[in-house]
Amino acid sequence: MFRYNRVFIYFIMLVSSNYVIADDSLQSLYKANIHSIRNQDTTEIVKSYLYLGSYLQDLDELQKSDSCLLLGLNIAEKKKLEKEAGSICNLLASNASYLGNRQLAFHYYHRALNHFAKINDLNKVAIVMMNIGTEYESLGDYKTAIAYELKALKNKEASGDLKNLAYYYQHVGQLFKETDVKKWKFYVNKAYSLSKQTDNASAATRIAIFNDLGGIAEKLKKYHEAYQWYDSMYVLSKSENHLRGMSTALSNRSILLQADKRHQEALKNILAALAIDKETDRTYSFITDGIHASSILLDLNHPVEAKKYAQESLKLAQEKKTYPEQETDAHRILAKINAKTGDWKSAYFHLLSYR
Repeated sequence: MFRYNRVFIYFIMLVSSNYVIADDSLQSLYKANIHSIRNQDTTEIVKSYLYLGSYLQDLDELQKSDSCLLLGLNIAEKKKLEKEAGSICNLLASNASYLGNRQLAFHYYHRALNHFAKINDLNKVAIVMMNIGTEYESLGDYKTAIAYELKALKNKEASGDLKNLAYYYQHVGQLFKETDVKKWKFYVNKAYSLSKQTDNASAATRIAIFNDLGGIAEKLKKYHEAYQWYDSMYVLSKSENHLRGMSTALSNRSILLQADKRHQEALKNILAALAIDKETDRTYSFITDGIHASSILLDLNHPVEAKKYAQESLKLAQEKKTYPEQETDAHRILAKINAKTGDWKSAYFHLLSYR
């Protein structure tokens, strides 16, 4: 029997002290961990560290999450609990990615792949490969991202587990969004067909599919069809209380409405999107939607209000220092606004900044 000394129990009690009163769910997880250690139940100990690490990850307590996960991984690998070890490595990779350490993320993802391959768990292999593909996608390496995500799709289908299969097709399709509309359409249509079947798509996946179908229709200049897809996206998002989906659908509808010169409707949609962005702390969306609101208000000949939204977006983009394209867009719209109000000095400054 693998032995666990009292230092593990002390560690858990120490890191839980800030949460016991505030979070009953977390308190229950700590109690389950202590109980499993006292009973020296190896599998349950590993699972309890896994559940704790996952829960702490959801609370954005990533260092505490890592500490729990590493304790579990050490035991799981010694006892050759491949499934649990793979799941822990996948979570550790996710934490590393969130903290910007992609090299460490790749290290843990590949360890997870190794564990799942040993037990021929193709469904879990597919999940990890999709995560690796997403990492390469965020790095701008679309060639490698496509290779991994197509392998993920192949393993998912070979696993026989069709649950949320539509997500894999939808995600692969997005990789062709800017380069090959036909391939984007092929994979998204496949995802849409699958989403009509039971358990093949979560609500979040169906929302993403509607968003893609709207985007494809826009690319093909079928604007009425695009609006219908975004409308369906909004209705589904609202029924599921999926705030991000609601915000994106409202923003997309607003763009189409502005292009159709239905400015009051466009403004109503974008202001509703901004309210959700603020509530959910979606920085990127708040910046881009603010710039779009400014553009609509300028079309409506409300330059003072337009300037307020553009300046707010510019300030936030400059503070974050990670949205240069949006910062440029804010300067462009501010140059137009100041020119309209006769503030030529400010207009010239923003025009230079834009260029």
